[in-house]
Amino acid sequence: MNRRQLLTSTAALVSVLGVSGCASSALSRQSAPKVLTALPKRFKAGDTVAVCAVSGVVSDTTLERAEQNLSLLGLTPKFMPNIRKAWGGYAGTIAERAADLHAAFADASVAGIWCARGGSGALGVLPALDYALIARSPKIVIGYSDVTALTNALFAKAGAVSFHGPVSSSTFSTYNVTNLQRVLFQGASNVAEFPENFGAVQRVDSNTHLQEAQGTLIGGNLSVFAAMVGTPYFPSTENALIFLEDVSEPPYRIDRMLTQLAHAGVFRRCAGVLLGAFTKTEPRDNDATLSLTQVLQHHFAGASFPVLANLPFGHIPTQWVLPVGHHARIDVQNGALTFPSPAVN
Repeated sequence: MNRRQLLTSTAALVSVLGVSGCASSALSRQSAPKVLTALPKRFKAGDTVAVCAVSGVVSDTTLERAEQNLSLLGLTPKFMPNIRKAWGGYAGTIAERAADLHAAFADASVAGIWCARGGSGALGVLPALDYALIARSPKIVIGYSDVTALTNALFAKAGAVSFHGPVSSSTFSTYNVTNLQRVLFQGASNVAEFPENFGAVQRVDSNTHLQEAQGTLIGGNLSVFAAMVGTPYFPSTENALIFLEDVSEPPYRIDRMLTQLAHAGVFRRCAGVLLGAFTKTEPRDNDATLSLTQVLQHHFAGASFPVLANLPFGHIPTQWVLPVGHHARIDVQNGALTFPSPAVN
């Protein structure tokens, strides 16, 4: 094969994989140095917010709900050009999803980016992103579940603070609206109180002498966070407050993912672990299995750092809004989470 044939074949392969137009700079983007940026600007009434999809296919119903939710907060949604694209079960090719993110970051009229939904696929977009562009133009980015890949990568590669919180198509409870307003609009120094009837915070570790823990918030969905280990997009865990949650994962799978994180040294130098809601974790009938409580006790009962469970974040109707990449402090007695400084300017 001559040089021209080789280049032609390579270009065709790139196009099929859905990364045409970004492959030539993918390596340079991967290796872009981490640049600490200013915090994103806070939202204000009337701001335009881009609705992007980095994961699963988006339906018309999803977009209608997103429009209602953002309007409820006094924001104007801007649906990006590729929002309704589909590539298998993904919301367009990698190139299309990356293009919408780049356009939103580059648009001075856009105050933030709200991910439409989770699902799967955000991890594949990470090599195609221009982290230098993102570092130059920090904006509020918010989502959870599969969006865990994006929020942690933004911190690891661009030094950018983003937010683990409801996607734009979530069912917004009054509690969620209050939390979003406090953290993203008002720059509150603490998240809202625990939801009514949520239950008491639980101490998993045996390190009872520590009254508080503080560090940089990283984490999110356990399945996605564990899948990021060993990639260039996994953030530093030194002096970190690692927060984890998941849905539809039986205890043996949660055990396996926590074991992977432990073997990778993720917990070795962290400041603490915060465990949110682990929902729909029931094993199949007649399966011999540890309970979720036993799994968590196995991994964290002897921890030398505080480990708190039953905190209000995850796949639940009432969620804290957690700034990934921002410094936070948690009271280990009652689970009160505060920020020494606002997470937005």
